[in-house]
Amino acid sequence: MLEHMKNDKIQSVTGMILMGIWAGFANWQYPLPTVIQASITQGLLTALITFIMHHIIKKTVYKFKIWPLGALSGMLTSLSFLTIGHYLSATPEFLATISVPFLLASTFASILAYSFRKDI
Repeated sequence: MLEHMKNDKIQSVTGMILMGIWAGFANWQYPLPTVIQASITQGLLTALITFIMHHIIKKTVYKFKIWPLGALSGMLTSLSFLTIGHYLSATPEFLATISVPFLLASTFASILAYSFRKDI
């Protein structure tokens, strides 16, 4: 049932588009260049996070044989990349911009780690 979640490239591109749109929405009250910068930053971060998180979760679950540890490693990866990326790009609505991507990344990490438990 969860086999489609194991394609990291599709997940990365889908996340990049959706979370880039979210960042634009979260920063809409600022000038257009700021909105575009936040959207591009979030889109690129999401693609990178999803790709890296997918591999980190897989390696963690297979190595330690504990799927919640894999989910936690994915969540920490997401939070650190989001925090550093938006801090460096000086995103104005920092918490609003990272809250939805972090929530969705945490959900994705949990479901993905759970789906890998069958393979261990």
